Amino acid sequence: MSGVKRPNDKHLMLFSGRAYPDLADEVADLMGVSLVPTRTVVYANSETYVR
Repeated sequence: MSGVKRPNDKHLMLFSGRAYPDLADEVADLMGVSLVPTRTVVYANSETYVR
């Protein structure tokens, strides 16, 4: 995973939903970080699982 290193050794992690992937990529580029990969599963009963 990538992130912006801050003085207190924490990392900024950027997550995105499914609505606007192009916008998420543009924001990540502007911030100089990579999007954290996610996996989404939609079940038959319409529940959604994201990891």
